[in-house]
Amino acid sequence: MENTSQSAINATNAPYITSLTTQYAYTTNYSTNYHPSLPNYIDVVSGSNQGLTADGTPAQYGNMTAPHLGDQLDAAQITWRSYAESAGGPCVMTDSGNYATKHLPFLFFKDIAGTAATCKDRVVDYTEFATDLVAPRRFSMISPNLCDDMHGGTASCLVGSVTTGDTWLKTNAGNIISKLGPTDVLFIVWDEETGSTGTAPILCIPIGPLVKPGTTSAKAYTHESLLRTFEEGFGITTYLANAAQVPSPINDVWK
Repeated sequence: MENTSQSAINATNAPYITSLTTQYAYTTNYSTNYHPSLPNYIDVVSGSNQGLTADGTPAQYGNMTAPHLGDQLDAAQITWRSYAESAGGPCVMTDSGNYATKHLPFLFFKDIAGTAATCKDRVVDYTEFATDLVAPRRFSMISPNLCDDMHGGTASCLVGSVTTGDTWLKTNAGNIISKLGPTDVLFIVWDEETGSTGTAPILCIPIGPLVKPGTTSAKAYTHESLLRTFEEGFGITTYLANAAQVPSPINDVWK
């Protein structure tokens, strides 16, 4: 999800999200120093912003050679896929309508974007997820479109609406939650806070049977903490970039 401080989300404008924080767990001190969006997406899959300080497209920044989470999962033979709402097809490299490539971090790494067959298999339209959910990849990353992720800013969705995002999550996250297995976890997380300038807390909501209901975590977590959580969860012991330096993965919400 996008550009919304934790303080901007409440029971009035986001009743579904609020219900999830009550039923499962949520953070109160998860933040980022990176702005705008793209550096945060790169950070969550590679442990660093890789020097990026601005948004852009794969045509501008799509030759990154740094190792990323997809590389680690491939090396461990763990299946994965990235899903993009409104992409219109696999491996779409150009922005269109409410589809924004800056929210698809794997498109910016040369070993994915530079190999057509790999890219078309790993970065696909979100419509593929319904079929894949029958036999899901072990790691899935879902990026809603600019309207549904609360971002806005396009001709068809001028203002990002918290309520629009909440409604989208009720349908889409609700479907995923109903199919979670005993060790599956769904993380709902925002890229940065409202205004994209400071370090106000953003929400991270871990969901699944392993989560202690009603838990509130006040630990200082970042996107690199989340990456470390993915790595440790999949038994990966060599951590990417700054994920090796964080005090811990997200570790205080589990039963």
